[in-house]
This record gives sequence, C-alpha cells and structure tokens, in this order.
Amino acid sequence: MAWRSRVFSGLLRLLLLALPAMAVAQPEASASPDAASGNEVGGNQKTSAPEPYDLGEIVVTAQKVPRRQFETNASISVLRGADLEVLGISDARDAFRLVPNASFAPTNRGNNGFTLRGINSEGVTGPANVTRPLASLVLDGITQSFEGARRGPRGTYDVEQIEVARGPQSTLLGRNALAGALLINTRRPSFAWEGSARLAVGTLGFREQAAMLSGPLGDPVTAEHAFRVVAQRFESDKGYDIQTPDLDTEIDEDRYESVRLKWLYEPRERPFTVLLTASTVSDRPAQAGVQGPNFFERRITVPLASYEFRENEVDNVIADVAVEVGQDWSLRSLTGFTHTDARIEAPAASQLLREEARVDDDFSQELRLERIDGGNDIVLGFYGASLSNQRDSLIAIRPTSFRIQDLTSETQLDNLAVFGEVRRPIGQQFELTAGLRYEYEDYQVDQLDRNQDTPERSRIATDYDSWLPKLGLAWEPTDRQRLAFTVSRGYRGGYVETRATTGEQNAIEPEFLTAYEIAWRAELADRRLFLSANFYQYDWKDQQVSLVDPLDPLGILTITSNAAASTSRGMEFELRWQLADDLRLLAGVGLLRTEFDEFQSPSGDFSGFEFPEAPRENATITLLWSPPSGWFASADASYTGSYFSTGRVADRDDPAFDPFLIPGFTVVNVGGGYRGSGWELRGYVRNLADRDYLLGRSFDGNEGFVGDELAYGVELDLSF
Repeated sequence: MAWRSRVFSGLLRLLLLALPAMAVAQPEASASPDAASGNEVGGNQKTSAPEPYDLGEIVVTAQKVPRRQFETNASISVLRGADLEVLGISDARDAFRLVPNASFAPTNRGNNGFTLRGINSEGVTGPANVTRPLASLVLDGITQSFEGARRGPRGTYDVEQIEVARGPQSTLLGRNALAGALLINTRRPSFAWEGSARLAVGTLGFREQAAMLSGPLGDPVTAEHAFRVVAQRFESDKGYDIQTPDLDTEIDEDRYESVRLKWLYEPRERPFTVLLTASTVSDRPAQAGVQGPNFFERRITVPLASYEFRENEVDNVIADVAVEVGQDWSLRSLTGFTHTDARIEAPAASQLLREEARVDDDFSQELRLERIDGGNDIVLGFYGASLSNQRDSLIAIRPTSFRIQDLTSETQLDNLAVFGEVRRPIGQQFELTAGLRYEYEDYQVDQLDRNQDTPERSRIATDYDSWLPKLGLAWEPTDRQRLAFTVSRGYRGGYVETRATTGEQNAIEPEFLTAYEIAWRAELADRRLFLSANFYQYDWKDQQVSLVDPLDPLGILTITSNAAASTSRGMEFELRWQLADDLRLLAGVGLLRTEFDEFQSPSGDFSGFEFPEAPRENATITLLWSPPSGWFASADASYTGSYFSTGRVADRDDPAFDPFLIPGFTVVNVGGGYRGSGWELRGYVRNLADRDYLLGRSFDGNEGFVGDELAYGVELDLSF
C-alpha cells in the first residue's frame, strides 16, 4: 500500500512540474485542423460551444450504442463532468444527490452500496453473497467486482460524464444489472496538448490534489498516438468526538488515491482505433457510525464491534479496440482485467477481533458487432467472464478469543452470454426495439471451516441459465416529442450458502424481475427545455433477501431466503432548462412504493412490509449561473423523504418499527467563484443550514449513521 502512495506522490509532482513548461512551450498552431474546428482527431466528441439558450446535445452510452438522451427509453440520468467540477463534486457517490430515485448512504458497517429505485446494489437488505450485486459499477465499459463497487474508482477528476441507469439493464449489461448500473466514463487522450491541475482545502480536514496531462506522441499534425495521464488524491474526516481510550483516531478519516494512464492509437489511413487504459486506486472510506443517545453529538464512546478499517486496492487494465468492417458497421472488442484486494481489520480497542482478506480477480471479454444507421441500430454480441473470489476470515470476541467465524473459501464463477438488440423505425412515427440475451453461469465454491474441532471442507458446484428479453415500442408524433413503452426482464443467479449457525447448506434460487415502463421525452422552447419522465412497475419473483439469522444470539450472522413475490412502482421526472444564456436549471422528482407481497422466512413473516432505503419521495434542484464576466455561482438542494434503515424490512403501521424509520431531510449546498484565462478559483459551502440529519441506524439501534455537518472550502484549478 505504501508503494502506491509513493507512486502517486511522485507522479503528481512530475505532472505539476510539467504543466507550466508544457503550457509555455505550446505554439499557437499546435492543434490539428480537426481539433481547431472542434472535432478532435482522437475520437473525442468535443462539441463546439452551444448556441445561446441551447442546452447542447447529451449522448448516452449505457445501452452499448451511443444515442441521444432524447432517444433513450430507459430512465438514465447523465451528469456531465464540467457540471460536477462547477458543483465541487470530487466523489461519484456525492453526485447521487443530483439524481431522483437514487442515493448513497455510508451505513451497514461500510458494506452499503448505492440505491436505485429503493434497491441497494448490495441487495435489498444487505449483501447476500460476494459475487453478485444487484447493480453494477461500470468503469470505461468494464464492470467492477463486488468489492470494487463498494470501495474503488469513485473519483470524478477528468471524468467525461457519469450515467445513472435505473431499471433492469440485464439484456445488454448482463449479470449484476437487475436494478441498474452506475457508469463512469473518463476522458480520452487528446491529439492537442492540454493539461490541468487542482489544489483544494476545506474544513473537516478536506484536502485534494490532482493533475492531468494529455497530448500527442510526435508532431500534433500527423501524430497517430496520444496519451493521457491523470492522478487524484483527496482526504477528509467526519469530525467525530472519539472518546474511547486506545481507539485509533483515524477511524473517521476518508482517504482516496488514484492514477490512470491511457494510450490511444488511431491511424489516419486505417479504419480502426486502439485505446488502452491502466489504472490503480487505493480507497479507504471513513467509519460512519456514532453512539447515542444523541447521535448528533457525533461521539464514539464505546468500542462497538462494528468499528473496522476497510481498505481496497483496485487495479484495472482495459483494451478497447474498434474496427470498421463495412458501411455503418463496426466490430468492437472490449477486454478487461480487474484485481481487487480488500482488507478488513478491527482497531485494537474494539471488542471484536477481525482479520479478513478478500481478493477478486475478474477477467472479461466482450465482442460486439454494431450498426448505427439513422435509427436502424443493431448490436450483436458475445460475452465471457471468469470471476474468482478468495476469502480468508477470522472473527472472534476479545478477550475470550471466542471465535464467531474462522474460514477460507474460493469462489469461481464462469459466465457466458450471447445477446443482441435491434432498433428499427416503423413508418414515419414509430420505432420498435427488440432485444434478447442468453445467460449461463457456472458457480463453484470450495470452503474450509476451521471453526470446528475437526476442520470441515465443503464443495458446492451448480449452474444456472436464463433468457432475458426486452421489447419496446416508441411513438414520435413530432421530432420533439417521444412516448415509449418497454417490457424487460432482470435476473440474478442463485447459489448455495453455508448457514454459519448450523453448518447446513442453504440453497437460494435465482430471482427474476419483470419491469413495465412508460417513458416520455420532450424538447421544447427551441430546445432550451428538455423534459424526461419514466413511470414503472416491477414484478419480482423469488427475490433473494438476507436477514439476521434468528439462531445467532449476537445478531451478526445472516441467512438468505427467497421472497415469493414483491412489487415496486414509481416514477422519475427530470428537467433541464436553459433559462438564459448564462443561467441553467436542473431539477428532478422521484416517487416510490415498495412491498413484499408474500415473504415468509426463517426470521419471520414479512408479507406486506416495505423495502429498506426506499424513500417514498425525493426531489433535487440545481441552479448554474455563468455569465461572460468570469464570475459564476451554483446552488443545489435535495430533499429525501422518510425511509426505513438499512436491513430493516418493516411496516409503517406498526409502531414497533418507528425507531428505525429515518425522518426526511433537506440539504442545501452553494458555491461560486471567478474564472480567468487558464485558471479558476471557486469556493463552496456544504450543508449550508448546518442541518442535523440521520442516514440510518444499526440493526440493534445502538449506532446512528449521521450526515455530514456544515463544511466549506476553496479550490484552485489551472489549465492550458
């Protein structure tokens, strides 16, 4: 881990030293003719500045073939990198505050993912296994591992855009996309020299340093090779009052470091491109829990068992190759290798002794034949993946050394799929979308339980397959209005777990979700106003749900079972409005209702209860002001309605669950600054009203997870 910090520090210093020299050395004609016209030779879609009052064009990549957001039937929110910079968002998880029916809350002992339409990526009530989340984190086209989605590539510096795709994406994205996906697309190398650097400082110990350098290898006019190197580091703390003797004060500190290198080969006379990416991330989020009775005193007074250090090292190597094979046809190969090294340990003062290592090695290969021809879009593809998870875990109680868990395991999941999707106009006003995926998984687990007088080894081998169709019909009465209806199927494979309290094998069936969705899009007021709405209903069969095992007196271990049926319905409405050439409004509203229609488990009968982390309403509004004078400002506010805490399926009509019903809250953030030639200085204030709000409670109610208090800071960006 230390070597990563040394590499990052050395690279950051080198970039910061190189930027001034490169800026001075650039001749005025350094850009190629294509770059000067606003179209980079390197394949970057660098659009010219939009006309006054024009919102510009947003292209969505979540459905394999790039499409205008107006033409997408799925509910996909797009956050542009430039807007994230203005709002001072360094962490992709913080960007969820701008998205309806999406959220992130750092609860559940550091094992909580992002939530889409009331469905957590870890599982509705928490992690059911370590190989199959319900929603994917996709970096530059490559799905990250289960652990990598928890703690991994979340920095937003030099990110082109973030896409939040709600609803099942299984037909095109396959495994791990039953609830949707978070896609992070970073910027490509440029054939025109460019560089940037950032220094930021704020309260709560916030510090950020970042730098980027990109340019051609050779003469900018004739170069066929280009590179881009990016480094980012940020850190902060929660500002908790840690009163426990010998408890490490670093328990509430958040640290993140990343380095990314890209190389692009784009020959001028040959119809293909090669883009290679290598990146490494070190991520250690803060422990978020505090004790009561008044959680907002932000005190840690006793060494509860849940306090842990969790740190991930994530390495990605990606090869993206595209070849033109005929008019409007291209063949694309996307190869990815992801190595994730997760370490979990409890502080010395904790009542819990925990030493655990989890290592993921994921290899994937996707080959796609694509055709883009004025609405006659075709995608045909093959996907294969080999996913390995190795785990070594020891959990015991101090000072007795009573062992709760002592095991090693190796999980191997091989995934094969073929898929396709066709979009075809029908007449002048209609468009048909038809897609299908065949998914096959081979699942094997080899586990050694050392928490026995005689260590026991168990081996499990099983396989699953599924057909995942999608069918949609869209109607465009005008070229500025679109209405669509889509039916699609989501899927997560089954598995077999060893019930820790008894040692018996517990078989969990695959789960299937059928989504019915109506989408409406409109471009109004001479394209100054974009409106988007999606209405949906989910019918969920054999839903996999993990709850505390009633046989565990400590309330730590879980058991998974299948809920026979559940339903979910809701809507998202989003608006982008260019009120004037220097003023833009973004807004969104989400509504949600969830219910287990029939769910009897070893932990009880939960029929009629609702999902945790499923607020019935939320809303967000953002104003961005940027006049020609150089001054700029931003403000955003988000409201989240009440919801039950992580892991708590509950009934609002039963007062026994009231302590776990998290009250609704509103958070306001503001920022602003001045932009000069090659520099920008901005300041920000987070949680402007210094609002105390709760994000969740532990299962026993002893811990509270609180939102960040008021914070402010300044940031200097340099560029050429």
